Amino acid sequence: PTVRPTRMADTRTNFTALQVDEAAEEKVEGRGDGRKVVHKVLLHAFAGSATALVAATFMDGSRFGWHPTMMAAAYAFAMAQGVHLATDATKLPPGNRRLQQLIVHAWTMAAAIGCAGLGAYAIYSNKTLHDKPHFATLHAKVGLATLCMSVVAPLLGVVSFKKLGIYEKLPVAMQAQSKWLHRNAGKITFFLAAGASLLGLKTPSIFKGWVTLVIMGLVLANSAAVAMYVFATPKSEPRE
Repeated sequence: PTVRPTRMADTRTNFTALQVDEAAEEKVEGRGDGRKVVHKVLLHAFAGSATALVAATFMDGSRFGWHPTMMAAAYAFAMAQGVHLATDATKLPPGNRRLQQLIVHAWTMAAAIGCAGLGAYAIYSNKTLHDKPHFATLHAKVGLATLCMSVVAPLLGVVSFKKLGIYEKLPVAMQAQSKWLHRNAGKITFFLAAGASLLGLKTPSIFKGWVTLVIMGLVLANSAAVAMYVFATPKSEPRE
């Protein structure tokens, strides 16, 4: 008779402790979700503001004006959104929702590459038109490296995307490596683009005082927001 009440009391105590633990976890998760929402809003605001201000400042109808405008649309806006989408996908369990998120990521990055191609064509043809040397400055060299990485990273993404069927044909030892290479190539591309942008914006021939400084600040803020979001997000395996 004395044993049964004791067991019941222990059960009630354990159940109460479990409820307290779950409530504490939900409270922590709720705070984390709130911070992530704020982080997303800031990321979108920085990306959109930087792109809009670049277009308003440099898009004057000239061939050159298309270069910074398209590059801002490609990297400051579209690629930032693509990185954000891919990072969010890593938190989802394998399934249709995760797959759809990765497909949207792929199309967003395709749009970024298209804009980058237009921006590269604009500056290359403009220099040819004015008989100026190509890839003569540090900005141009870093920009070229960024453009090359903008092709390499998506190709690695195609290889490592299970839905396309190439991933399964890779040797087992290379499968995880292909995903690691794709993720890190994408990060390198984004931050290379930010560096190229800053180098270009400080060029004396296009520097426009405080407006350019504001744009540079937005580029830095956007890069910091992306970095914080990417490196603070826990990953879920296996990936699609």
